Amino acid sequence: MNQLQTSSNNAVSGLNGSNLAQIKTQFVNFLGGAVASTNTMISGVQSAGAPSVPNGRAISQGLVSGLQGIQSAFVQAQTQAQALPADSPTALSNGAQGLANSLENAGNQVKTSLNALNQRYPSAELQAALKNQAACQSLNK
Repeated sequence: MNQLQTSSNNAVSGLNGSNLAQIKTQFVNFLGGAVASTNTMISGVQSAGAPSVPNGRAISQGLVSGLQGIQSAFVQAQTQAQALPADSPTALSNGAQGLANSLENAGNQVKTSLNALNQRYPSAELQAALKNQAACQSLNK
């Protein structure tokens, strides 16, 4: 999740230059990649199934739900990015920044939901597993 947020910030800060159509395309493509990444995460969680801990099914469903929320935000942002004007640097930059802000808000909502899920169904075993997996390090912050 943090990697996607960093990529989002980098994509928006990289909206400089003179070929606005190319800049817009790069931004739309970034969002398409974010959609694909979240789809992969959702599929991975669903394929893994419920962890064999108390409330494992509820934890898995909550995680999938949170990921689907951010995936939906990326789909919406990609659609909106495709509609951004490519004839005004200011309009393109402002529109992209607005989308980045919306994505940041969506990410914060997902993080809040996941934290609430963790508080509702605490699992020392899952926390230990998250700590020991490099791919999960950013989720522990």
